Amino acid sequence: MTPRRPDASSASRVPALGPGAAVAASGALLVAFGTSADCGMSNTGGESAAAGMTEDGGEVALAGSNADGGTSGGSAGDAAGGWDAAGSGGCSGDACCSSPTCGCVASFASCAPGAACETNLHNDPKHCGACGHVCGTGECINGTCSSRVFVTSESYSADLGGVTGADGNCQRLADAAGLKGKFKAWLALGKTTAKDRILKHDAGPYRRLDGVIVAQTWTDLDKQELVQPLAVDESGHALTVAEDSFAWTGMTRESAAVGLDCKGWTSTAFADTFAGIVLEPTKWLSGASASCNTGTLMRLYCFEVDD
Repeated sequence: MTPRRPDASSASRVPALGPGAAVAASGALLVAFGTSADCGMSNTGGESAAAGMTEDGGEVALAGSNADGGTSGGSAGDAAGGWDAAGSGGCSGDACCSSPTCGCVASFASCAPGAACETNLHNDPKHCGACGHVCGTGECINGTCSSRVFVTSESYSADLGGVTGADGNCQRLADAAGLKGKFKAWLALGKTTAKDRILKHDAGPYRRLDGVIVAQTWTDLDKQELVQPLAVDESGHALTVAEDSFAWTGMTRESAAVGLDCKGWTSTAFADTFAGIVLEPTKWLSGASASCNTGTLMRLYCFEVDD
């Protein structure tokens, strides 16, 4: 006997079915959504035209499934299947439901009550890598909190207005470049290292503004050697050998602060300090002795922080 398509009134009375369920009612075969690995949401798998969900097959599908195996406006079974009102199967981006139950594909999760695969754990700074894992610096890349770093496009005398003035320079340039977040200068103060001066931070990795990682972890910043030179400024411009490429640090090659900081970065009187060579990843922290004297101009390293 050839199945017949139920009219609109009979279809509206069909009860909601779970994934993969199929029943005969009024002589017509009713097919529920999500019976294959790709959710039955396309012609290449699941309940598609080949499965008889065509005009000629006389078969219909619940939960707003349409003839091409996709889903349209949600209907019966939405709540039970976790499918949203738009009929997208509770899927967001690459999230999808699959047999025998509705779940999220890799990198997606339901982080809010009643939500359905709405969160991409690879790029959501409030749920980075896992629901509730917040990135203090506001950037999540591939499921890992990542902080941005740059070298300033400007050069300054040793009288920076103290570390507060140096931090202000980093923040001003970041704001002008449209970088949302808080930035501080990588400067030692007295015998407090640059790393110890920045109290709140993410674990890493640390990336230039072109996306290149310069250090994998916060601990790696104690080392004299970076993965790549920290030689991209706040606008994304990569420094060349033709440009001046020294940065004030006040740090020795052993990552120590020994008090040579141009009177707390407030003086251009004759005195010695240390500077990093921007284009050399093995000498970024301390590659040269430097003078605080008037006329000596250098850049600053700026790190995104969480305080």
